[in-house]
Amino acid sequence: MLKEQIEKDLVAAMKNKERRLSILRMLRAALQNAAIEKRTKAKDLKAELDDKETLDVVRRQVKQLKESLQDFQNGHRADLVEKTKEELETLEKYVPAALPESELEKIVEETIKELGAATPSDAGKVMGAVMKKVAGCAEGTAVKEMVAKKLS
Repeated sequence: MLKEQIEKDLVAAMKNKERRLSILRMLRAALQNAAIEKRTKAKDLKAELDDKETLDVVRRQVKQLKESLQDFQNGHRADLVEKTKEELETLEKYVPAALPESELEKIVEETIKELGAATPSDAGKVMGAVMKKVAGCAEGTAVKEMVAKKLS
């Protein structure tokens, strides 16, 4: 369903000659590459990406753009910063809203109690359990920071 929405948006962007066309084409290429990779690994020529896998590809693209944005800001490239921000806005429409910090804090605290974690050396166990619970609704860096804060 997500893949179909992206395709519809791509067609609309083509018809209207919108600026977001290039990022949507790049996303479609990334989705096609992921589908080819899946087919190769599964040795099934008809294997397609499901919504979870499609969302993972979109998240990877968003993460890449955020890293590029940081590099462009550090390099004082205002032209590329603006373009990258527009591309990020376009892609973030396909990613569900992030978990609020208060909700993430609650999940981290519950997990720490469940696992009986007390020291910073237990952070890996807590991180793994929390990441399974939030299932893509929170970024790993945010979870890592929250876990470190609670265990220190």
